[in-house]
Amino acid sequence: MRKFFVTVALPETMEEDFWKLIPAHRSLINELMQEGTLSLYSVSATRTRGWMVIRGQSPEEVMELVRTFPIYKYYEGVEIDELFIYDNVAELPEIVMN
Repeated sequence: MRKFFVTVALPETMEEDFWKLIPAHRSLINELMQEGTLSLYSVSATRTRGWMVIRGQSPEEVMELVRTFPIYKYYEGVEIDELFIYDNVAELPEIVMN
């Protein structure tokens, strides 16, 4: 399966309705991460840009998935680029000795 880097643009100010959608959005993001469809999800400190790495067969398939996000209607732009190389360091939890 191919991997795609997705960049989204968000408005500088958010309506109250946007914030009400965050729990459902986070739930979907967590589900996609657990199943391995989504391997990276991040949002800038200014909350105006977001980045994701999504597995899919095509850019169109990835866009179909992005359209299901509860906050999709607030996206001001979506860019999808297929990745040639995607290296990632697996982060393991810190071991605590009791």
